[in-house]
Amino acid sequence: MGTSERDIKKYLKVGDNFENVRQLQNYKLTFQKGNYFLVEETDYRDNTKSQSNIIRAILTFTNKNEIKLKNQRQKIKNKFDPFDCGHLLAVELIKYLHICDMCKKELVVNEYNLFPQFPRANRNEKENIGQARFENWLMSYIENKENDSIYYEVEKIYRDDCSKNGIPIGTRLLACKNDAQNDKNLEWKPDEKLKLPFHVFIPNYQVKSDNIKGFKDKYCVENLEKAKIDIYHDASSVLK
Repeated sequence: MGTSERDIKKYLKVGDNFENVRQLQNYKLTFQKGNYFLVEETDYRDNTKSQSNIIRAILTFTNKNEIKLKNQRQKIKNKFDPFDCGHLLAVELIKYLHICDMCKKELVVNEYNLFPQFPRANRNEKENIGQARFENWLMSYIENKENDSIYYEVEKIYRDDCSKNGIPIGTRLLACKNDAQNDKNLEWKPDEKLKLPFHVFIPNYQVKSDNIKGFKDKYCVENLEKAKIDIYHDASSVLK
């Protein structure tokens, strides 16, 4: 079920235009059907500059590496229950890593790469576009464009500097051909086929009407607000 832009901003407590979110201050966000935002840079940033909560990688088909993760994935999933185990760099994309600002073997289970993510933000559903929609499309693109080198950037976004021990309010995803990674005029126009490049923000929240199996209603944003619990500042009440 679709949620209005106004309600999403209310749930995330970010004001009318994300103006208080430092990590998004150089961007213009435009709401899209499917509960996500297109991102446009308003101020050019050097993408090679080191930042926290961000992973940058070059993905190529020819660099396929098989990494066995079955046991670790279940262990990690249990840790984040009732949330999904969110990944900056999805496990399924690890095998395409050519260059990354972290070691490949450590990246999968490293807390730098993992975070609690609401099912709505993580999964891909008919009326709700989660992070998986873009990850699945990117994998398909790599498999069908074997000679292309892809620059991929994923960042955990926190509402403010006091929330770093809490749950992110969303993730920012950017993908483009590698030769365009520092193009300040990078733009992505909406396309049903999600052609490169894309630059999006996926808000991290949940509402009771989603009715996702296995997810506990008491962690939905409406109930958290009634209980005066700010999940984005303090995750300790959720991840016990």
